[in-house]
Amino acid sequence: MVCATLLTACEDSRSAQGESGGAGPSADASPSGSARGLSVETGEDLPTAQDGTRGYQGPGSAADALRDRWEYSGLPGDPPVVDVVRVVTSAEYNEIWPGCMEEQGFPTSTDQFGQPWIKFEREHEADVELASYICEAKYPLEQKYYDPYTDEQLRTLYDWRVKTNMPCLRSHGLEPPDPPSFEAFVAEYRSTGYKTWSPRTAPELVVPPEKEDIISEGCPDTPPEEILYPSS
Repeated sequence: MVCATLLTACEDSRSAQGESGGAGPSADASPSGSARGLSVETGEDLPTAQDGTRGYQGPGSAADALRDRWEYSGLPGDPPVVDVVRVVTSAEYNEIWPGCMEEQGFPTSTDQFGQPWIKFEREHEADVELASYICEAKYPLEQKYYDPYTDEQLRTLYDWRVKTNMPCLRSHGLEPPDPPSFEAFVAEYRSTGYKTWSPRTAPELVVPPEKEDIISEGCPDTPPEEILYPSS
């Protein structure tokens, strides 16, 4: 028996997948900006950021992300033609995915972290991967998730992690490392196209196993979507 779980729209999502690696959707293009880091480097000429640096860029659109997903899925032949139902937010996609998968014969249950969970036999792994691809194609994410962060968004993200996330971690008895300067934070993002410092993922932060769930739920390192995307 192999399992797959939905990758929820946040950087700290848990992937409680089986030995196959699971078939959760790659549409983890979320307020965390993770959509900007899903594809591999193509070697193509990359756009210049606002500070003049150039670097790795993730998919520039939902179509690019879907193309990358198929390429690295290992599925044979050409991808199926799928009609778009509607464009969605990351939160909407997380809600839609279980029902979409069930429509294709793969009902979900809920794992210990509250995430949709699919159990399937290994011989059906390709079928689950195809079903997940179809769901992603039917419900592409809004373009805003693929656009590079603006300077204002980077400031919002940095301030959230320094002024909200770090105090939250300390309130639970943890000691996060000192943050980089805002200039260094921006430079890392501009040079990679997707990577941003977070106290939650810093190697210096030691989280006892018994606090992992509490920290994950209570100290999100990404602000709510209405804060990160105020004009949405």
